[in-house]
Amino acid sequence: MKTVTFTRAMQTRIYRLPLTAAPRSFCSVPVRMQPRRPQQVLVKENGLQVAWSPSHSSFFHREWLHRNRPGAISSSGQNMQESRSEAPERIRSAAFNGERMTVEVVWEGEAVASEYPVKMLQEQDCSSGALKERSMQRKSTPLMERNGGTVPRISYDRVMTSEDGVFEWMDHIMQDGLCIVQDTPCHEEGEVTKLARRIGNVMDTIYGEIWDVRLEHDPINIAYTSLGLDLHQDLAYYESPPGLQLLHCMRFDDGILGGDSTFADAIQAAELLRKSDKEAFDTLVRVPATFQKIHYARASPVHLKYQRPHIVLNHDEEVVAVFWAPAFEGPLQVPEGQVQRYFDAYKKFAHLVEDEANGLKISFRLKQGETVVFNNRRMLHGRTSFKPSGTESATRHLQGCYLSIESFVSRYNCLLHERSCRSENAYVPRDV
Repeated sequence: MKTVTFTRAMQTRIYRLPLTAAPRSFCSVPVRMQPRRPQQVLVKENGLQVAWSPSHSSFFHREWLHRNRPGAISSSGQNMQESRSEAPERIRSAAFNGERMTVEVVWEGEAVASEYPVKMLQEQDCSSGALKERSMQRKSTPLMERNGGTVPRISYDRVMTSEDGVFEWMDHIMQDGLCIVQDTPCHEEGEVTKLARRIGNVMDTIYGEIWDVRLEHDPINIAYTSLGLDLHQDLAYYESPPGLQLLHCMRFDDGILGGDSTFADAIQAAELLRKSDKEAFDTLVRVPATFQKIHYARASPVHLKYQRPHIVLNHDEEVVAVFWAPAFEGPLQVPEGQVQRYFDAYKKFAHLVEDEANGLKISFRLKQGETVVFNNRRMLHGRTSFKPSGTESATRHLQGCYLSIESFVSRYNCLLHERSCRSENAYVPRDV
């Protein structure tokens, strides 16, 4: 996509429809909000009612308004000491200022009025209609439906030299779950970490900050063999597994047969299970699997074990993450009555993940210089087995690293905020 085309597309998305980051794992997409002018502002017994339309109004509690008044929250993101002070017993008056696009609140017993940007109130609207709309907009669309199964791409130079390029790249990952960075240099090792640091600090794990996926004589991971890898998530035995994984194809000789990369959208697989078998879905939400990595015969011995359900929901019962790593599952440790239900549900989910017919699984052969970057909480990955053909020197070599989910979310939201602030009536917390 050409720079000017993307810039115009982003202007359309940012300026016409202000965005607010979705309050869940970054498997979700940004929420678009149509800007509105309040039609009516009414003081109620214990707060403020803002009518956005004849059929939509929202209520802001007196304590909430006082605690979140602009000026009580610093630009460093901290609540000032006075924000925790008790709110006045009542609101004396309130009015909409159309010129400043704010709602002005006069408190009983306070000399200074509070001024709330309309955009702030709209973003914080927790009426049932607003919550439902956000939930609907957060639902991710399967890659097959969005792009016909085509993985989005962007050039290495664009990501490395442009903040707009970084945002475009991250937005692809936010929307589609993965993206391929083309023309990543292969003349020296470590380029994958340079790419990762355009987002944040590289995550150090039991494999170090950077690791090589290639044939090894005494491998410490099955990935370092030529065997096929079933679809899985990396480091599911971590309390906080990586949010993002980057795999840079350093070399992939034509003499290698097989070795195709495979991906499947686990969030969509979970939703399919919810629709087709609610009991099985509920079982995988409730019953904890055992994930483990116990390996003493290595330079740095590892003994990690963590129990968690395969499917994680937020408070609105939206799927926000899936944990799936068959090769790193230990013995199930749950009450006897749950064992049969668990394995029945497990088999059904495994079938949905691997089933070619449901359109969730894609495969492709990486080319030298391509770096595939994907959401490790949403996209399961694997590969087909491979072997040299014709010459034993044929090589398949990938180099990888991880980023935490917090690094991705923070960087994405900051870029989103910068672009949102270019629009009119942007709400920016200020130091008092």
